[in-house]
Amino acid sequence: NDAGSDDVTTIDQSYLIQIYTDLHVYQLEHATRVLEWTSGRTVCVAGFSSSKNEILELSLPLRLLAEQNKGLCAERDFKVVHGGFSEAPIHSLKHIPGTRFAVSSDGQSSSLLLWDLGGDDTLSHQVTHVKLCTLLISSNVNSSCLSSACAVSEPLSCLQFLSEGVFVCGSVNGSVLEVDSRSPAPPTCHPAPLPSDSTAWSMDVCGGGLVVRSRASGHTVVSDLRKMDSRLAQAQVTSFYQSYIHCYSYFLFLSGVNGLVQIYNTSLWGAELQPAHAQFEHRGHVVSSHEDDVITTSHAWHPERPRTLLSAASDASVHVWDWNHQSESSK
Repeated sequence: NDAGSDDVTTIDQSYLIQIYTDLHVYQLEHATRVLEWTSGRTVCVAGFSSSKNEILELSLPLRLLAEQNKGLCAERDFKVVHGGFSEAPIHSLKHIPGTRFAVSSDGQSSSLLLWDLGGDDTLSHQVTHVKLCTLLISSNVNSSCLSSACAVSEPLSCLQFLSEGVFVCGSVNGSVLEVDSRSPAPPTCHPAPLPSDSTAWSMDVCGGGLVVRSRASGHTVVSDLRKMDSRLAQAQVTSFYQSYIHCYSYFLFLSGVNGLVQIYNTSLWGAELQPAHAQFEHRGHVVSSHEDDVITTSHAWHPERPRTLLSAASDASVHVWDWNHQSESSK
C-alpha cells in the first residue's frame, strides 16, 4: 500500500533543469482519479478502477517536506494513514475545511457520499449516502433552500467550499449552485455560460470568487460569482475528452488526455473568444511512462506551496513537481 519512488533518470536531465525547480516521481499500487489535500502533509487518493473503489489517505514522504538536505531523508515514500472502500465509484472528492470529513461523488448522479477520514487510530469509513439536499440539511441550511438545492439532478462535476458556511456545486451541464448556509436566502442557481450541447463541463473556483468552467470541447469561460450573467474572460484551449481543471490565482491547470498537465494564464484572456496557448506543459508522465496511451487522471497544487503540484496518471504514477515559472516548455 506504500507508494514507492522511481528513479528519475528515465527523464532527460537537461530537460528537467530547464523547466523544473523540483520533480519527484512515485508509483502507486493502483491508478487514482482523485488527488485531494487533507492537510499540508496528507493527501487522499481513490481507486481509478470501478471494480475496486478504494480510498486512502497518504502522508507525504519526509523528503518532500524538507526545506534543505532532502537527500539525507531516509523516508522517501508515501505511507498509508487511513483507508477504506466505497460502494460507489469515486469520481471526485473534496475535503471539508477544518474537519476530518470529506464529500465524494460518483460522477453519474447528484448523490454524494459523506466520509469520516478517521482519527489517529481509526480507519476512514463511509458515514452516509446522501442526496445534495440532505447534505445541505446537515450543513444547517434553512428549509427554504431545499427546493432549489434538490433541483440539481445532473451529475456533479465540482463541489468547492469557499468558507466554512459557503460552497458552490458545479453540474456537468455547466450550471452552478451557490449556497450560503449563514443566510436565510435560498441558494442561487447560475445557468451555463453557453447554450447546452452534448459535451460536459468541468469547473473550479479561484481566489477572489472567480469561477472557471471548461467544456470538453475546450471552450473555457471565466466568470465572477458576483456577476455570473456575464463572461469576464474566455478562450479556446486544448480540447479534452474528459478534463480535470484546477485554478490558483490567475493560473488554470488543465489535464485529461495525452499524459499532459497544461498551465494557462487567464489574465491574458479577453472578453472575446480567442485561441489560448499553454504557458507550460508538464510532460513527465509521457516521458517516464512505459505505456503508449498514458492519460493524466488528476492534479492538485499544494495548499501551502502554490507552485508545487501533484499529478497522477493512468499508469499509477504520481509526480510531485515545482515548475520553473520563467520557462515556457509548450513553445
